[in-house]
Amino acid sequence: MYETIYHRPSSVDDAVALFAKGSESKYLAGGHTLIPVMKQRLASPSDVIDLGKIKELVGIEVSGDTLTIKSNDRTYRFKAASSNGKNDGSARLREFVDVLNRLR
Repeated sequence: MYETIYHRPSSVDDAVALFAKGSESKYLAGGHTLIPVMKQRLASPSDVIDLGKIKELVGIEVSGDTLTIKSNDRTYRFKAASSNGKNDGSARLREFVDVLNRLR
């Protein structure tokens, strides 16, 4: 792999600022495509910005007819939130999960 600078920002604003500074910056959010591409020498980012620890990108929210699953949330958290009954939107979230299950 090529030499690159690894960053692990704690906020979206920090990530955006780091991205703007690098000449060939890439975001990493799990590495399912970026890491193999780098290993094959098909990409050589100057900076890799890991989004994995940015709390602003984690969460599941239900507001009326809108379900928002933020980009860094995990499937197991979605399943847990849909059945825990602890948050205000849990009943509505279960409805969304039922609809999604029927789409499979």
